[in-house]
Amino acid sequence: MDTDRPIISFFCLPLSLKAVKFFRAFRPSTHHENDEGFSGNGRGKEQFYLPPAASRFTIFCANQLTITTPVVQNFFMEARQTTLSLEHPYGQTSAILTEPPEDTTSAVILCHGFLSNKDSRTNIRLTELLTPKGFSTLRFDWFGMGDSSGRFADITVTACLAQLESLLQDMNNRGYRDIGLIGGSFGGLLAILVAADHPELFALGLKCPVPNFPEMLELEFGQDGITEWKRTNTIPNVTGGQDPIALNFEFYHDCHQFNAYAQAKKITSPCLIVHGEKDELVPLHQIQRLAENLAGEKKLHFLPEANHHFGRPEDFRTMSLTLTDWMVAHVPTTPIASRATP
Repeated sequence: MDTDRPIISFFCLPLSLKAVKFFRAFRPSTHHENDEGFSGNGRGKEQFYLPPAASRFTIFCANQLTITTPVVQNFFMEARQTTLSLEHPYGQTSAILTEPPEDTTSAVILCHGFLSNKDSRTNIRLTELLTPKGFSTLRFDWFGMGDSSGRFADITVTACLAQLESLLQDMNNRGYRDIGLIGGSFGGLLAILVAADHPELFALGLKCPVPNFPEMLELEFGQDGITEWKRTNTIPNVTGGQDPIALNFEFYHDCHQFNAYAQAKKITSPCLIVHGEKDELVPLHQIQRLAENLAGEKKLHFLPEANHHFGRPEDFRTMSLTLTDWMVAHVPTTPIASRATP
């Protein structure tokens, strides 16, 4: 069952046109679907892949929506999936909570990358791997991405940081006490910033994180590209398309407010970093400096042939299994009789 393709066997959906669209959204692609929109400045073969919004079941009701659907066997067990619409200070967050059959206080929050969405292949695969181990998972869309509110053009690290803080509180309110955090690329940056202020987190997993996002953007776009971005409030189309992508230059300024290297010195939760030595976006020195600054237990796992998107099946498999094993080793999983939910 170890595959680099999204496996959706655990979804039990009504046979409707919407369900058909959902399954088509995960059809095999001629390219590797990736978790971040960057195509590597033309150097990689990956294409940005986003399932159509029409394929997702989202209905809004008051401040929060909860739709629970039965889920068929996945790895010989049943899971429960709940679609959530959560109101946060900067807007509405679209999220999916997947739970094992037995109530548990253990959960892993999954943070996707730049220009991606909660149904990235990494999030889906980690959910498949973690749920049979007794974990609930929460995957969500950053503001301005996927089904969450707002425009991508208006996103800032400040807003996303507040969003993740709110989601952590939401999980606490649902009775989850044993929590791990996994973030990839841009999501890795946010995971670092949040983990620094939450020593109660049992584990942190980082997949090709970007501790210095401004430097990565400068290397990717070049100085001329940064100047053009400031002039037009657009960035080059990193998803493989022709038209520029609207993103206010304030995002670049906002990034400079956060020093992930300094924050890493405050992280005492056990931290795993999985990184490809052929990552075409995140410089190796960023990963090395980040690892050196981490204050607690840490492990750095390099994959010699992996790029930023872990495009080779064997690299994707190793990455997802390594992250799963880290959560299993550090986050306690004890079933409980029942867990109160709001």
